[in-house]
Amino acid sequence: MNLYRHLLVPTDGSAIAAKAVEAAIALAKECGAKLTFVTALPPYRGHYDAEGRFDSAVTVDEHERLTRKRAEHILGAPVQAARAAGLECETLYLQNERAWQAILDAAELCKCDLIVMSSHGRRGLDALVHGSVTHDVLARLRIPALVCR
Repeated sequence: MNLYRHLLVPTDGSAIAAKAVEAAIALAKECGAKLTFVTALPPYRGHYDAEGRFDSAVTVDEHERLTRKRAEHILGAPVQAARAAGLECETLYLQNERAWQAILDAAELCKCDLIVMSSHGRRGLDALVHGSVTHDVLARLRIPALVCR
């Protein structure tokens, strides 16, 4: 009996996130699990000038195109690695200011039973200043997580 059937793997395309991707691929291969790679990018935010007029250098459509292109770039390497390992995988990108919320939403949407994610391992003042997406996810999780450092 396979303990895990569907792993969610958040990634921002960084070298640290790549460690979680590698671990998730190994675990999925061992368990026969499916993978979903997810990335979160900021939503469209136009802004108002000093006189209250809406001003944006990028249209909503252009933002959507650029966001999709960025997500495809981030998710490309994990997909290639999973397919090279003979694994079934999907991708998902969500637009959300709060990456932790996007990760939790993705886990629920995809009905994942484990999240495999990386952590920078920040502590003290560094963690306070930079925050921790991993900490925010772990504080709100309803399914297990495997954190790779």
